Amino acid sequence: MRRTKPAAVALHWLGLAAPLAVIFTGLLIKGANDSALAALLAACLCALLAVRAITAPRDALASTLRECWLPGLAAIAFAGWAIFTATPASAAFSHPLRDAFGVGPGPASLSPYRTLEGAAAFFGPAAAFALGALAVQDRQDRDRIGRLIWICAGAFAAYAIVRHALSEGEQGVRRLMVHFGSANAAATTFAILMCLIAPYLLRVGRGRIGAGAGPGGFAAPLLRAPLACAAFVACATALLLTASRAGALSAAVAIIAFALLALVGMRSRGGVAALAATLLVAAGLASVGGQFALDRLDTLAGDRLHRDVMVETHWRAFQDRPVIGHGLNTFHELNQLYARPEDYHVLNTIGSAHNIYLQALEETGYVGFALFALMLGPILARLLFAAIEGGSGSEWAAGALAAAIGALAHGFVDFGLQTPAIAALLMFALGAYARRDVHL
Repeated sequence: MRRTKPAAVALHWLGLAAPLAVIFTGLLIKGANDSALAALLAACLCALLAVRAITAPRDALASTLRECWLPGLAAIAFAGWAIFTATPASAAFSHPLRDAFGVGPGPASLSPYRTLEGAAAFFGPAAAFALGALAVQDRQDRDRIGRLIWICAGAFAAYAIVRHALSEGEQGVRRLMVHFGSANAAATTFAILMCLIAPYLLRVGRGRIGAGAGPGGFAAPLLRAPLACAAFVACATALLLTASRAGALSAAVAIIAFALLALVGMRSRGGVAALAATLLVAAGLASVGGQFALDRLDTLAGDRLHRDVMVETHWRAFQDRPVIGHGLNTFHELNQLYARPEDYHVLNTIGSAHNIYLQALEETGYVGFALFALMLGPILARLLFAAIEGGSGSEWAAGALAAAIGALAHGFVDFGLQTPAIAALLMFALGAYARRDVHL
């Protein structure tokens, strides 16, 4: 970072920390998982983005636009399309339910106000991605963001564990949920955080962060970054306390993906030792605390029957309107509309389809799903190339890609990424660590 004046340095750190402060505050207030909180989170992040765009150097803005133009255009198109389907201007695609009740042509969305709420919430993760991309102006910024993430993650995990310990036994509370109201959403969050802390520990082991030259060996993360190690352990502990079977499995897939990507991208013995230490800690925690999640395997058959009912019901909804869907954020109306009497005992209390891909298809159709793919595809591809090339920031790229893999894998059976603050956390990391400008 070329700025040397203390005020400029402090301002730069504030620019890195402010988005994370907003995102972690969102995680503490139910993940911003209702319409008002989601809109508030989006408004705060968009305000920060406006300030960042005004104050950022012109060359930083240009390089960000050059690298992110395709995901950016896809995001704009998606938001524009969603808003369009909620307006009378979309009467040419009028929802068939309006004809069934004889009310005449109207918006394409089954529930226009719900769609507008969903569009407002969408701006939160989109702004978080842009903030992450703009935050990285030199190579050291990735390490600075990583340091801020493990500090916030450690504090958040410690709070979650203490709160769970104090509430356990009250009203049958046994699974850690923090304030999400869902242990599965909590599991998604802590899996993402583990993947974002692991690169920091790896870089310490490779001698790229901290005092001392060269690789530090097997014990380097513990000796040079004990608090970061403690944050990683706290996140792993919190994950296990959620007793989320799919969450634990997805986290394991993510950590393995990180290990493979990191091994491909590095040549250092010290890095291999640090990576082995990280995996050893994760395996040890799983062996000690994994029984809690394994105890819930007895209920797997019953849960599977419920999930089958959800999938069958919402697959019918998708098939009835496959191209443009029923409207963003119309799950609750669709759930009531397509529920059969014999299945109502399963469907009357759920808040999502427990499959983010199926829900995206039924709400936004092939059009929205294609735009989602254009948003994420180039970002994930950029992260993959950055991770396997082994250059500057390869560990961060591997961690961000692993976090995305874990969250997307968990999305096949749960809904963590539909929680705005969790999605914003992931998108901020993707924006920061996907930067591959030649000057970085």
